[in-house]
Amino acid sequence: MKLKTIQPRLSMISALDTDGKVWFTLTHSTTDGDVIALFLKHMIATLDQEEPGWQYNTVFLWDNAPYHSST
Repeated sequence: MKLKTIQPRLSMISALDTDGKVWFTLTHSTTDGDVIALFLKHMIATLDQEEPGWQYNTVFLWDNAPYHSST
């Protein structure tokens, strides 16, 4: 029997702002729309507590990763 090497998968999602704050998560799963939505949900909850009114001076910039535009 031939042994197959299995490499562990680790994905990082990160966000940063102009004040130098960084939000990130590490996952053992493939990044998809559900993982991005969960990251945003937790990041928004943190922003709501720490930075009231953050919505009025925040812009999200995304690259062209397919999971950024999933439905």
